[in-house]
Amino acid sequence: MTTSRDVIAKVLWDSSSAAFQSGYDRADLILKALLCAPESVRLELAAQLNPWLAIETAPKDGHFVWLSNGHLIRIGFWEQSSKRWVDFVRSEAREGRTDLLFAPTHWLPLPLPAAPSEDKP
Repeated sequence: MTTSRDVIAKVLWDSSSAAFQSGYDRADLILKALLCAPESVRLELAAQLNPWLAIETAPKDGHFVWLSNGHLIRIGFWEQSSKRWVDFVRSEAREGRTDLLFAPTHWLPLPLPAAPSEDKP
């Protein structure tokens, strides 16, 4: 089975003797080769470049995560008692919590907080 790595390696190997090619020329050759590659290679590459994970793999332990349905992105968590995803909106009208109005299909972990600065004023 051919992978995206195989396609890229072949382009780099085949173009290695062409000293006149710039990095941009090689990048163009790689793009053309990937676009012409079998569908399995293109799908593999798309999966590698897309960081979103299937919602079935999301933690259901109350931790906040990014949630998306492909159109909207929210921060939310799995509420075990109601068996549903809930977003957290700091709003007086909603008292800080609302049920998601969309069914998330993908998720991402939230980034870690920034390290405290040592040179505080």
